[in-house]
Amino acid sequence: MILDKMPDVQRLSHDEKWTLIQELWQELLPAEELEPRPEVVELLDARMAEFQRNPAAGSPWAEAKLRWRAARE
Repeated sequence: MILDKMPDVQRLSHDEKWTLIQELWQELLPAEELEPRPEVVELLDARMAEFQRNPAAGSPWAEAKLRWRAARE
């Protein structure tokens, strides 16, 4: 297993491991594939418009992350 060759990776925090995954993924993708798909941009634009119409309906990242983690357990 590759982690046996890289014991320092096992000592990384959860967030650091996710950052490592993101960095490795970006290294593997050709630059042109880093552009988001049009449907993703459209979805994000729609969500931003909804947030701008009603900012109080949103949640701070810390709360959203807690709900996401609780749902995964």
